[in-house]
Amino acid sequence: MAEKPSIDYAKERPPKNIFPIEKQMLVLGQIKNYIYHNLPPNTKFHRKRIFGSLAKGTFGKYERKWKGRKFSDVDVLFVVDDNFRPPPKWKVHFKAETKVWVVYDVDVVPIATEDETVFVDVQYIILTKTFASKPETIARAEEWGIPLNKFLSKNKFIHL
Repeated sequence: MAEKPSIDYAKERPPKNIFPIEKQMLVLGQIKNYIYHNLPPNTKFHRKRIFGSLAKGTFGKYERKWKGRKFSDVDVLFVVDDNFRPPPKWKVHFKAETKVWVVYDVDVVPIATEDETVFVDVQYIILTKTFASKPETIARAEEWGIPLNKFLSKNKFIHL
């Protein structure tokens, strides 16, 4: 049986001041630019999606630091070929116990806005094409808020 996401995880998160949509769109544009210019060469991506607070329109600044950061992070889903090898500079943040997916801390991207510099932690969630096509993987990912379902995800996302 799939492990359920921890409800306590969300309870630990401090309140957040959500950025105006214009500021979120600036962050989105800069993050897309960063991603496009820093993808590993010669990699076939079957799906590329931004999800989480930036896709939901709730990106912002925490009232106090949470997990060492002041701002929302950016979550990016990539479905890749089974032989994918991550660049050495990507640091493993989390591995599912079944090793179906791996979350990498990729970079902290500074984005200058009108009133402050926003330091955005970029995390990539990598799934291989084989695992991403399994119904049990799709169900588990969707449960965790990862928009893996190819067409009808219940989780908001932005195509890259």
